[in-house]
Amino acid sequence: MDNIGTEKRAVFLVVPDEKTTYHFLAALFISQCYESLLENAEQNNGKLPIRVNFIMEEFCNMPRLSDLGPMLTAARSRNIRFHLVVQSYSQMVDKYGDSISKTIMDNCGNLIYLHTSEISFLEYISRLAGTNEYGRPLISVSRLQHLRKNETLIFHDRCYPFLVQDLPLIFDYPITLGTEMPEGHGAGVKNPVSGKMKL
Repeated sequence: MDNIGTEKRAVFLVVPDEKTTYHFLAALFISQCYESLLENAEQNNGKLPIRVNFIMEEFCNMPRLSDLGPMLTAARSRNIRFHLVVQSYSQMVDKYGDSISKTIMDNCGNLIYLHTSEISFLEYISRLAGTNEYGRPLISVSRLQHLRKNETLIFHDRCYPFLVQDLPLIFDYPITLGTEMPEGHGAGVKNPVSGKMKL
């Protein structure tokens, strides 16, 4: 565990989805690994030399991480990122409660919206996108409900929300901000405010 964050490596935690008997081991590993990373960061002037990404798919089906709120607030400054894949916001509220769920959302630098049928969460996303100069939502609840399969709404820090069409696959990266899409790719990013297509 000491080598995580000091050299490039990948650790996969695979647990059966048909029974939850061993799920607590995955949660225990994440908690212990995080504590080990904090110790390593302290020995390197408060920051890990190699960025560590925790990619938690089916996040809400994992056992509850008791210190998740403090983990998220302190992680970024230590060169640690958490990628939480959530199928339903109500699942997260059931698992962590309303207060911690809001803390989780508030500490996410990027929010990538694909699809949901939860009206309350659709309203939250629409409000989060903001309004135009006439007070109308930049993206309505109805529009969010009917995103095409190739469309993704991305919120990034203080930037305006971007509606992405045909998001490039992971092996098409790295892509730098401001670059034009390759000819014939058919992908682009649409800013709901300007309508410009750019990365």
